[in-house]
Amino acid sequence: MRHRVRELSCSLIYLSMDTQTTTLRIQGTHCESCKALIEEVASEIPGVVRCTVNFQTGATTVEHNAPVDWQQFTQAIEALGNYRVPLPA
Repeated sequence: MRHRVRELSCSLIYLSMDTQTTTLRIQGTHCESCKALIEEVASEIPGVVRCTVNFQTGATTVEHNAPVDWQQFTQAIEALGNYRVPLPA
């Protein structure tokens, strides 16, 4: 049992070392519901590990462990409503 836990820990560390972070600003966020909805939809995009939104500023951090189709990301978020997502440079 102990050996298995060690393997899992090593795998998690390995995954976190390969994670990249992209920061962007989503326009139109104004409440906790916006934050939760965007984070939920973003987490369904292939490659996205976690998405964290500050609804007051729109600052959004996307952690990903594979290339993200930013066009797909933008379309998915903008389809939710009155949000504007600039494509990352």
